[in-house]
Amino acid sequence: MAAGASSPVAFRAGNYGANDDTLRALAYLGIDFDTSHSPAIPGGDCAITLGAVQRGVINHCGVMEASIGAIAAPRRALRHFQLTALSKAEIAAALRFAVDQKQGAITLVSHSFELLSRDRLHTNLVLKHRFEALCTALARIKGLHVATYAADPPQLAPGQHKVLPHSWPRTAGRLAEQAIANALYGGK
Repeated sequence: MAAGASSPVAFRAGNYGANDDTLRALAYLGIDFDTSHSPAIPGGDCAITLGAVQRGVINHCGVMEASIGAIAAPRRALRHFQLTALSKAEIAAALRFAVDQKQGAITLVSHSFELLSRDRLHTNLVLKHRFEALCTALARIKGLHVATYAADPPQLAPGQHKVLPHSWPRTAGRLAEQAIANALYGGK
């Protein structure tokens, strides 16, 4: 901010490592939104007292908690809405589903390093293509509105948003994409 940037309006803890005290501290600092709650990652580093059924935007501990989006996965599990966690088909289908269900907002997580190989020396072309496909999908899905937290923040929408139902063909596509990316760009 000292260099001229606007005051932050949203926050997400690294590795989703936030708790209710984090949210109270954000409220004290005047940061209105947090995206640290990921219903699809139970047992992770997030200790915010919201369960997996809370998948909307809710006022919690003085801030608006905009949960990370999710899709259904096998065995009644959820898969988090992150560029590296879903295939391009899953992302596009989830966005169309959110529009069809008239969900107010769906939060997608990404990091700049996700487009690189694990050793950070080369572009991961699989993920670069996925990102480009995401951008194309954003432009083509009728009724989809892309916004920032500063210009057009998500509105209160508590409750259990429906998630894109599981699809074995989409899951198989993701597993194939991940196998190729790991083989070419250094999977674990």
